[in-house]
Amino acid sequence: MNILRQINIIIFLFVLLLFNSCSGLGLKCIKTEKLENIYFNKNSKYTKLLKNNVHYRDDGNKNKPALFLLHGLVSALQTWDGWVDYLQKDFRIVRLDLPGFGLSGPTHDKNYSKKIWIDTIDNLAKKLEIDSFSIAGNSLGGYAAWNYAITYPDKVEKLILIDPVGYAQKMPFTIWLFSLPFFSDMAKFTAPRFIFEYNVRQVYGDINKVTKKTIDLYYDMALREGAICAYVTIFKLLRKKANDESISYGINNIKCPTLIMWGNKDAWVPIEHLKKWRKAVKNSSIRIYDGVGHIPMEEIPEQTAQDAKKFLLKN
Repeated sequence: MNILRQINIIIFLFVLLLFNSCSGLGLKCIKTEKLENIYFNKNSKYTKLLKNNVHYRDDGNKNKPALFLLHGLVSALQTWDGWVDYLQKDFRIVRLDLPGFGLSGPTHDKNYSKKIWIDTIDNLAKKLEIDSFSIAGNSLGGYAAWNYAITYPDKVEKLILIDPVGYAQKMPFTIWLFSLPFFSDMAKFTAPRFIFEYNVRQVYGDINKVTKKTIDLYYDMALREGAICAYVTIFKLLRKKANDESISYGINNIKCPTLIMWGNKDAWVPIEHLKKWRKAVKNSSIRIYDGVGHIPMEEIPEQTAQDAKKFLLKN
């Protein structure tokens, strides 16, 4: 994204904030019950973990190996729909809306540390009486996945990281913008749909694969009561950590077999980081997808699911 387009977006958002302030308009929220009518299915459930309400689904074959799936930033468990369709006969698939996102919504105490996500995953596994499992995570979910793997090495059989956060980097423009004081406050008053449409298109390598249904999902979840405030809090935390080299602490302690997937048109997490991952994680294999962006499991679900299945079932 060039500097002129960035300036135009900033000016537009500034004008939009002034309009909202003068007209008395506020952020239009969607009641959780309405979202449930759209996005719940027969396997959707809530559970209370660490005093937080967590939405999850337990799909697939309960007699097969367990696989946990963790979505990325401002995403939700539906990002894995394609994988569930392809893998449900061979795996028990547990996916959740991480605290702060999706139908799980904000935490009770506005705490979004990596420990909250790690403990949430572990408590859900205990609730479901799953002692060991494989885990796949994309982007920020990849960050949660590899941190879980080094915290509980005896519980993780295999690890799949898809365009994972793990090394210091520049923040994506929109995330950086809405972590700044003025614009983070603005986000609490207005959430223009075009911003979400722009970001969805940015994380796809092939924008022709972006559908209205996909944009609706991301936008609807952002309009859930309290979601934008949770997003802004997380953006601010990411801004503090993005350029901190300590973010990668522990990566070289990953011991389980690991598959690292990456779209070579990722505009959010540089594919150049792949060299660091390859060097740090000795027991790893790599899969690169040409023309694919930041969320390969959503953009090319069948191909990535096939690769995951081969890796997970390999002795």
